[in-house]
Amino acid sequence: MPENTVTAPLAPMAPDDIASAFAYIRAMQAGDIDTACAVIEDTGGFVDL
Repeated sequence: MPENTVTAPLAPMAPDDIASAFAYIRAMQAGDIDTACAVIEDTGGFVDL
């Protein structure tokens, strides 16, 4: 069994972060890559297609 490499506990997520995560998941499940990318960019992420 591999050793656990987690060194810090997970931080609680803000409600806006949770909503963004679910919006991304819903867009990906629907096959809407444009909306998924917009969600990532809106949250400060980077999309490299």
